[in-house]
Amino acid sequence: MENKVVTVGRWRYSEPAQTSDENGQLVIFSKSSVAPAEIFEWGIDAEKHPFERYRWCENDFYEESNYEKTISTEELIKQIEEISSILKKHGFDTVSKQYDMIKAKINSIL
Repeated sequence: MENKVVTVGRWRYSEPAQTSDENGQLVIFSKSSVAPAEIFEWGIDAEKHPFERYRWCENDFYEESNYEKTISTEELIKQIEEISSILKKHGFDTVSKQYDMIKAKINSIL
């Protein structure tokens, strides 16, 4: 079952994921935009390292901007807090609470 998404402005935020993919990678959440078509993802890789990934999807003009990098646990938590705050500000309290619960679990996952 796919995660649900909520829209705030031009960004669509996924509900936090609870399970890893077939490669052991857990994309905890993503934010995507249709115009321009781009996706940011944050999660934990198969080796239990937090990561950030960016993909430009609209055309090949900015394809070289795509990246995936390892980030610190603190950076991952900061992103979770920012997304939770944005969602709470726009009335998505239930999803915001899901992000808060994921934040609480991060240290036990890593």
